[in-house]
Amino acid sequence: MDIEIEGGGKRLIRVTDNGEGMDPDDAALAFSRHATSKLRCAGDLASVPTLGFRGEALASIAAVASIELRTRAAGSEAGTLVKVDCGGPPLAAECAAVNGTSITVSGLFCNLPARLKFLKSDAAEAARITDVVYSMALGNPGVSFSLRIGDDLVLRTQGTGSLADAVACLFGVSMLGDMLPVELEGETVVRVSGLAGKPSACRASRAVQYTFVNGRHIRSYAVRGATEEAYRGLIHGRRYPAFFLNIDIPLDWVDVNVHPQKTEVKFLRDRAVTSVVYSAVRRAILGGTTSSEVDGLTAATTDSGEAALDKTPLETRASRTRDSRGQYGRGQYDGRPRPEGGHNATTGTDVASLLEVFSPPAAPVAGARREDDTQTPADAQVSLRDLKVIGQLYDSYLLAEGARGLVLVDQHAAHERVCYERLLAAQGGHATQALLSPEIMEMSPRDFERSLEILDTLARLGFEVESFGNNTLLIRGIPAGLDPGAANEMVMAVIGAASSAPRGSSPVELAAAALAACHSAVRAGRRLTAAEMTALIADLSAARCPLRCPHGRPTAVEIGIEEIEKRFGRR
Repeated sequence: MDIEIEGGGKRLIRVTDNGEGMDPDDAALAFSRHATSKLRCAGDLASVPTLGFRGEALASIAAVASIELRTRAAGSEAGTLVKVDCGGPPLAAECAAVNGTSITVSGLFCNLPARLKFLKSDAAEAARITDVVYSMALGNPGVSFSLRIGDDLVLRTQGTGSLADAVACLFGVSMLGDMLPVELEGETVVRVSGLAGKPSACRASRAVQYTFVNGRHIRSYAVRGATEEAYRGLIHGRRYPAFFLNIDIPLDWVDVNVHPQKTEVKFLRDRAVTSVVYSAVRRAILGGTTSSEVDGLTAATTDSGEAALDKTPLETRASRTRDSRGQYGRGQYDGRPRPEGGHNATTGTDVASLLEVFSPPAAPVAGARREDDTQTPADAQVSLRDLKVIGQLYDSYLLAEGARGLVLVDQHAAHERVCYERLLAAQGGHATQALLSPEIMEMSPRDFERSLEILDTLARLGFEVESFGNNTLLIRGIPAGLDPGAANEMVMAVIGAASSAPRGSSPVELAAAALAACHSAVRAGRRLTAAEMTALIADLSAARCPLRCPHGRPTAVEIGIEEIEKRFGRR
């Protein structure tokens, strides 16, 4: 299909295809009001399979511009020419023409200067036309599209039928290199296919987000939300993924007539569609797994009939150290004891026997994944294998020697990831650690009412919380392995997350666990002992998704030995 425009489309728009063409009767009838070739019977209203115009598009265009249609049906000896001038009667005649149809619109709004005045500049209108052609080409990769603006060929696709080829033609080969294939068919006959960007290639805007339903380009906040939710914990800040997704669903599952431009649709089963979209994208960016496998949750929120996924929890070490008050030091790393004489040394503990816990396990922890497993995002590059701790920088970053160079670990982000997975592992039946003395937590009446609504959520995350009356909660226990000194903050974070989290395909436990982990994790600026640093890196390397914290920040950065040697002039 070839598109040509001049003057931003105000002066000329010409669309030419090499399709089936029309016979003389249909060519003249196409300009009648409410004419359409899409409906053969009343039942077709619920299952329109083609893109098509609105019912009176050609008649509407012909009322405000000069329009010329030149067409020839396959097998016809001659073509048909139909001309309409600013609302006048259609004039038809025979003409020479190739197979297919060509429509030329000139002098847009020539009889309505008030409407013409409100059009934007030629460049702005040309940009809008370009956007439309982009979406048509991406939604129909089997059709070759070209666009000329004046004398310049702006774009051309090959029409090979491959979405990847269309993306490469329109956005460049470098963009294609940042994309991952998406393919998933749910048990509710919803099929999602296309491309999704790597987490490391996210952008500052949503400009490169394309959604298609049965080949029709649409805007859907529900689908966009489910897609962006699939990147939860893998991107940070105001960054947005690029994606090109086509949703194939039965025609009677979607209403395409809820918007004049057909850019918005209504799904018969929203949750079934968004659940498959979420699972498909999450599986693609995590290298073949689903979010449930990574986050330790079942796919209970999907109503697509997908089977529950493996949720083998991480093991947590039972050995813990308390300070003289029977509590962990505030903000310190809580998973290991501290050696005698070290920073915040433990009391009443046989340190020599406990130091065995500090060494990394000889084999991976049961149910855990290493950084090179499929649980890791597809764009991860840092290796956490066999690291040797060599120090701490600014009491915030751990320095470790790896097989490929120097690895810097953000201690807060790393411990946040460990705590996050321990919280989610609690849903697999891990024990709650009882507090030596229950914490009494007073709150506002509104927060107290919210807390009563999510007691089940708190329990699933490993918190033992009960109502104490008079807008007060009693905290008797928290998930094993987390900081008892942050019990109040963690419970309050879960309440806030549960009350404000939007409805989506990801359970509220994910947002709640991420906030609770943040409050429990060791803070930047906290000095750690060598044993604690070694233990933290060992726990991080055993995590299911070790290279990003739950909020999407990287936990580790690697500087290769080649780069170091280059800086010192050795290469």
